[in-house]
Amino acid sequence: MGRLYSPVVLAVCVLILSVLIAWLPLLGTYLPVADDYEHIRIIRESGWAGYFHNFGFWRPLGQWLPVMLFVWNPLLPPILALSCHIASTLILFFVCRKMFGGIALPLYAASVFGVLPVAYEAQTWLLANNYLLAIPCFLLTLFLLVHESRRAASRGVIFAGIFGLAFLTNLTNESLFFSVISAGTIVWCYRTQKQGSSNWPAIGLAGAPLLGCTCWFLLEHIYRGASMPKQMAFHLPSVVAVYFRQTSLLDPFQAWWSRACRELLLYGWGTATGTGTVILGVVLVVAFVAFFRNSAGGNRRTMFSHSLAVPLFLMLFGGSLIYVFNGGFSLDSRKKYSLFPLILLGMCYIWRAFGRVAISRVRFATVYIALLVSGIPSTWLVIGIWKHEVTCYNRLADFIVRRHLTGNIQVQWVPDVYKAWPQFYRTMGFRLDDDWVLNAAVQARGGSPVSTLPSQDGKSSVIVFDPTTEDWELASK
Repeated sequence: MGRLYSPVVLAVCVLILSVLIAWLPLLGTYLPVADDYEHIRIIRESGWAGYFHNFGFWRPLGQWLPVMLFVWNPLLPPILALSCHIASTLILFFVCRKMFGGIALPLYAASVFGVLPVAYEAQTWLLANNYLLAIPCFLLTLFLLVHESRRAASRGVIFAGIFGLAFLTNLTNESLFFSVISAGTIVWCYRTQKQGSSNWPAIGLAGAPLLGCTCWFLLEHIYRGASMPKQMAFHLPSVVAVYFRQTSLLDPFQAWWSRACRELLLYGWGTATGTGTVILGVVLVVAFVAFFRNSAGGNRRTMFSHSLAVPLFLMLFGGSLIYVFNGGFSLDSRKKYSLFPLILLGMCYIWRAFGRVAISRVRFATVYIALLVSGIPSTWLVIGIWKHEVTCYNRLADFIVRRHLTGNIQVQWVPDVYKAWPQFYRTMGFRLDDDWVLNAAVQARGGSPVSTLPSQDGKSSVIVFDPTTEDWELASK
């Protein structure tokens, strides 16, 4: 029973429950968005062969798998997303434990990543959540590297595991390509701390991530596919832009300033969501109280190397270097997901290396409760906004096809989230009434393309959303 109530087990319980409560409203039937429709069409018509023909080895797991699950059952992609996010959060906790020791600091870092919605689009845009699927593989790579650097056994198995995870990371999303390569330098940080024998065999593990990335790179360039959606373009300013533009991490929280957005806080909630949240909340309180009472001494320091600054910097730099070759960094929320754990690891290093304030149990409880109280409702809010807007978007496409509308149209959103929360546009990277986005849904339903651009003759059909009926209607002339 002692192990059951150990601080680490209780911390894991608190972490899982916190993430579940924050992202529980994500569950439900998923509605496609934008180029989801094209991917669905390809996979429905020709399955894996069709995807491979069109895209080759470009994100075959990260892009194909969620769409395939959607084709089987629209309820499955949210389950996959929530499971992967919980897994990433837990692995980040244990990676921080290995690197920095203690419980409080790793629990803070993992909870910030797990609860806050700074990269919400990676979870909410479920058929384009390849950023989300890459992170568990990447963090497991770090865990094996740090774990093995302090062990002497099973090096061949660990080498194969690191190689496979590095390969899988790139099969889901290439945004961590240079970060994965740099991860191998972690084993050097512990070389001088290994006692009793040479650590040179462990240092050989540094080549495993490089080998996995090289294999993916060769396959991806050999099998390019007939219509690659991404074109390479050199964009050197991205090295800097990725970081100084991270102030946009605050974008999701600015939705609170709008009453129109706040009214969407619990949009889409049903009895199951409400009941599940209450039950999980009660269990979370019990687990947190148990953790608080049993966490004395849980924050002792373990082996820590100041030389960790080098691999952490290289991995973070790699997270921006990829955009130099991928045409530049944009502020789409989903693109922050892969960088966020690296930023948190860097912040943990700074605290561990230079922090002088002890994390007492009272301080920990105060800060952690504040994190949950502010973070969980913020996540509910952006999920509610996303669900509302995507529902309206799909009903708009239904309305256009049902009324056989063509030519130019004017779309009037009620409420207009783009005005109420201006950051909504840049966190998504596009408007839902952009021509290409709207027509993807319209043409998938068998309708004719429309244009939301101003017409030259001034004649456009004005379509207004009616919140009372939750459907669209033509405005009277």
